[in-house]
Amino acid sequence: MDPKLGRAYVKRAILAIARGDYAVATADLDEAIRLAPESAVAYLNRGVALEHQRRFDKALADYLEVIRLDPKLAIAHYDAGGIYRELKQFDQSLASFSEAVRLNPSDAQAYMDRGVVRYLMNQFDEAIADYNEAIRLRPQHALTYFNRGSAYRKKRPERAGDRRLQKGARAQSRSRGRQNKTAGA
Repeated sequence: MDPKLGRAYVKRAILAIARGDYAVATADLDEAIRLAPESAVAYLNRGVALEHQRRFDKALADYLEVIRLDPKLAIAHYDAGGIYRELKQFDQSLASFSEAVRLNPSDAQAYMDRGVVRYLMNQFDEAIADYNEAIRLRPQHALTYFNRGSAYRKKRPERAGDRRLQKGARAQSRSRGRQNKTAGA
């Protein structure tokens, strides 16, 4: 078995994923794993390709294999958290996102997604804390403001989320304005 050939299959698969050709990517990654069975990168990318094909059980198995091979790879914990959330296994999702945050505390998206899981689990104070940290790390992300406002509204339905939802809408409007300015450039 030639690990260099395995890396070549991984590189080709990454291009196939970028094109949206997930079946081709999966086949290339199957071969990469056959050639280099300890390649965390091959399992991670195959998990991505399988997730895009909505083959969640197989994608999760690949992400868990990545974690076995390289437990400090935050993205594998993050991706597993997303699959667990999709499967409505919220306790496991929360644990995976929490590990992703622990390993990479500057990942705003991991905080935001952990907040979503906490929201789904009716843990509104904890969700708000995660959204606050995500906003601190990435203040231009409108969806996080919206999610935080929704959590406040669930926590105190009478009005608490109104101001925060409006702030999220303004952030989204500014974000769209920047995108429109750069799109035509």
